[in-house]
Amino acid sequence: MKRNKNIMYLLLVFWVVITGACSSDDDIKVTPEFSITLNGNDVNELIFNSGSSFQMVAIKSNVEWNVSGNQDWCTLSNSSGEPTLTDYQTVYLKVEVQSNIGDIDREALITLTAGGETKTVKVTQYSSNVVEPEEWENAPTVVKNMKVGWNLFNTLDSYGSWITGTSPSDYETAWGQIITKPELMKAVKDRGFNAMRIPVTWFPHLDENGKVNEAWMNRVEEVVNYVLENDMYCILNVHHDTGGDESAWLIADLDNYDEMNEKFISLWTQIGERFAGYDHKLVFEGYNEMLDKNFSWTNPSDPNAFAAINKFAQQFVTTIRTTGGNNRYRNLIVNTYGGDPGENAVSNFTVPFDEVADHLIVEVHVYEGTDFESEGTSWTAQREQALSNIMDRLNTYFVTKGVPVIIGECGTPIVSEKEEEIAKYADYLIRSSKQYNMACFWWFDLIDRSEYQWRSEIVTDALINAIQE
Repeated sequence: MKRNKNIMYLLLVFWVVITGACSSDDDIKVTPEFSITLNGNDVNELIFNSGSSFQMVAIKSNVEWNVSGNQDWCTLSNSSGEPTLTDYQTVYLKVEVQSNIGDIDREALITLTAGGETKTVKVTQYSSNVVEPEEWENAPTVVKNMKVGWNLFNTLDSYGSWITGTSPSDYETAWGQIITKPELMKAVKDRGFNAMRIPVTWFPHLDENGKVNEAWMNRVEEVVNYVLENDMYCILNVHHDTGGDESAWLIADLDNYDEMNEKFISLWTQIGERFAGYDHKLVFEGYNEMLDKNFSWTNPSDPNAFAAINKFAQQFVTTIRTTGGNNRYRNLIVNTYGGDPGENAVSNFTVPFDEVADHLIVEVHVYEGTDFESEGTSWTAQREQALSNIMDRLNTYFVTKGVPVIIGECGTPIVSEKEEEIAKYADYLIRSSKQYNMACFWWFDLIDRSEYQWRSEIVTDALINAIQE
């Protein structure tokens, strides 16, 4: 009998230990850690144009989670999920909206709950009835009013593995220029120019998640403000992230399109959100001279490169339109393959769809007949004809169809003994483009940036006088 009591006692102790342990496990509280992100960044609002579309957001959580929406027109691919046990596990939630055929914007709310805590994401979908401010200029008006412009070249567009510093000034001066000051923009405006193109190379200033360095973004905005404060139009772009060397990550290549596109969307989302409140004198240019994976100029070695350019152009427009504010109707610039004005490039370029009429601009770069550094070179009737052929082609493919054109880069270095010939070229360039209301942006040095003296009064006069007559 005593033996049976001992066994019963041991069983009782075992039961107490086991139940106590289980009770302790149940009492352990896991602090919920969860996030909902878009392109690697925390998100609290998703913005959609009026058409049916979707966006993919990423959910990570160390506990079980539930998600719900409050509007039938906004649907979610998942309603719940298990904990993601490592940093590498991510659940993608598809947020899909139906077309908004109403006259007003609409909103929905997505609620994510995990471990008793919640996060919300507002969904805004625009109506197709976009009403611009009364003073907002459309693309043809903006291009006509730009008249003639200049590029702030070799400045914010610099890059190189040999640049040892990390500050904005280290890059701004890396290619031989001095720090840009407001006085430079005043001198340009006072001389008769009415627009500036600000080339910016972004990739040296992105972290591993594609986030732009805050100091760099601040400096870019500061220089943009220098332009706008002098009542000029300003073009802001993505520059040597494209181009003809191994540093380029933005390439006209369908095989790697999805990976590049995610980074492209993230970059333009950040730029768009920073400048969403700026008025119509700020214009965005989606990309500079984008080339195929073999860096082929003029004619791509991969015929699919044209399709890739067209996809990036459309994505740029779609992305900016969803960043809100004045970006709903901001004038946007898209380039042909490599910025080339040739028949092959322009005939294979598709102007993107835009829900807002008359707010897209096509850009090309024209360096035809500019080799004045060669001995004996002069401006001839043959060179005039070649330049006229380009202008006529751009008019046929774009201007006659209601899409204005800018010559985003043109010009030649100033050669003192060829000033008069270069002035003839400058005069003809402006006059031949002006007949189709195109605006030209000179690339090369026209002004001493420290003394604000013009390097060639003859050439500068030719540019300004031709646009004013």
